[in-house]
This record gives sequence, structure tokens and C-alpha cells, in this order.
Amino acid sequence: MIIRRTGWRALLEWGLALCVAFFAVLASATIGMFVAPLALLGLLLAAWRDRAWPEAPIGGMIGAGAVCLVIAELNRHVGPCITRPLQRGEYSHCGGWNPLPWFALGVGLAALGIAGYAMFLHVTARGAPNRA
Repeated sequence: MIIRRTGWRALLEWGLALCVAFFAVLASATIGMFVAPLALLGLLLAAWRDRAWPEAPIGGMIGAGAVCLVIAELNRHVGPCITRPLQRGEYSHCGGWNPLPWFALGVGLAALGIAGYAMFLHVTARGAPNRA
């Protein structure tokens, strides 16, 4: 019988593996295919060492939230394009993704994952409720 690791460390390992997998899916048009083997290796390692329920789905929420927060940070200085002609020596940077939806989604997923796992640990530590 294989004894699998549980707890916060297992959650973080699942979260990291699923973070890399989520990034590989989002970046599949560019560098995702080069990141995918690393994601597969991380998923296999986490599946071999750690318990899958509930650490894997909750870790996936935290990992996806982390990728969303990185995307929000990378697009933090995005602004609207200038509609007037540029003057000589003037530089304009515009376009990109609005960071607010990515930030909201990232914070929501990460907070929901962490709170959900803390609630799971609290309920399992107290034992199952007695339903009579």
C-alpha cells in the first residue's frame, strides 16, 4: 500500500504542477508546447507523491489563480491608444489586455482555494457531523 502525502505541502505541489499546466494551455499558441512536458512531469510527480482529493482540484484553483495574477501584473501598465498623431520623438505604448478582470479572477480563485482547503481541514479535524 502506498502512503501518499497530505496537507499544505501536497496542496502546494498540486498547485505548482497545475499552475504550469494552466500556463501551458494559455500559452499553447507560443511557448506552451515547450512548457507542456514540464507540466506533465510535475503532474506525474504530484500524482505519485500526493493525495489527489481534495488537494488536486483545490491546488488547481490556486495554480490557475496564480497564473491569472501574473497576467494581470504583466499588463498593469496597459493604457488606451492615442488617437491624435504623434509628435517627433514622441513614443506611445498601447494595447494589451485589461488587467482588472485577470486580477479579480486570480484573487478570487486563490482566495477560494485557500479558504476551501482551510475549511476542509477544519471539518475533517472536528470529525463528521452526527446526523440523527
